[in-house]
Amino acid sequence: MLLCGDFNTHSPLWSPLDVPPSRWHNQLETWLDESGLVSTVPEGTITHRAPGTCPSVIDHIFVNDAFLGNPLYPAECAVSFNYSIRSDHAGLLISLPISPDPPSLTPTIGWNIDPLLHDTWMAHFCSHPLPLIIDVPSLRVAATQLLTDLTASSDMVFAKKAPPSPKGLTWWNDKCCHTLTDIRHTHGDERWTKV
Repeated sequence: MLLCGDFNTHSPLWSPLDVPPSRWHNQLETWLDESGLVSTVPEGTITHRAPGTCPSVIDHIFVNDAFLGNPLYPAECAVSFNYSIRSDHAGLLISLPISPDPPSLTPTIGWNIDPLLHDTWMAHFCSHPLPLIIDVPSLRVAATQLLTDLTASSDMVFAKKAPPSPKGLTWWNDKCCHTLTDIRHTHGDERWTKV
């Protein structure tokens, strides 16, 4: 997971010592900790400098353990005001290797899980042979086979879900539109309380 943006939050975890923390910094820090997210901005780096304000760190690229566990992914991002044209925010750059395999254009639809068919599904799934795992390559083969077996059993027992509506989010209504408009036109601390 990779989460990036202007978080507009001063925190003792990343801000310079002379910048007072934002009132809501504890909520953001708790959420980041519970989500397993850490900032890739190098320690001591400034990401925001505006006339009349103290230089600060409010722009981040946060990543989780799975991201950091990939040896091809960098642990830090590059930060430079040269990346952003005439902005008081620095640009953050993190280079990711791109897979040569294009992503599937067909979304996974999934199944309508019926709890009443639990025993039928279990019987079908347990009919697949157990793989022998003796080393890392056989573990990878077993993991791939597990996904294949889960799909085969689910295809056999459960009905497929209907494809998503091409008209967009079916649950989005006028109340959602009004709430979003209200939040967009609210600023400062009041916005944080509404979000």
